[in-house]
Amino acid sequence: MLLLWTGLLSDILDGVLARRLGVASGPLRLADSVVDGVFALCIGAALYVQFTAQLTAMWPLVLAYLGTDVLGWLLDLRKFGRLAAYHAYSTKLTGLLLAAAATRLALSGEGDLLRVALIVGILNHLERALMTALLPRWTPDVPTLWHAWHRRG
Repeated sequence: MLLLWTGLLSDILDGVLARRLGVASGPLRLADSVVDGVFALCIGAALYVQFTAQLTAMWPLVLAYLGTDVLGWLLDLRKFGRLAAYHAYSTKLTGLLLAAAATRLALSGEGDLLRVALIVGILNHLERALMTALLPRWTPDVPTLWHAWHRRG
């Protein structure tokens, strides 16, 4: 769990530091998004290995989470030729909830918070897909669907 929270904290701080130093470019934001996705997949795989029974009981939610994420990637690639790098507030909330849920699962074996995190994650993926549908060109750092609506034209 220490590695999970260290990774999450470094993910938060690297963006803040990059913006303060003025080095937050589009390619770096895209790389950050890709690394975030790989980190999440590694945590998910580790949790599955350790808590197979609990995660198997939530297969419909896990599959919906993964499916909506892949759908978003495919939409990004089709429209922009690369993955989006929105860094939406809902993505940050999903990450925090998943970290808290993983911690709860590891410490107590309880998966209730993971169900909530997966549902919030599915909604996040749907928001990102709608953002991709609305935006006319690849645009990094779009915090909400409302912002995408206002940047669409």
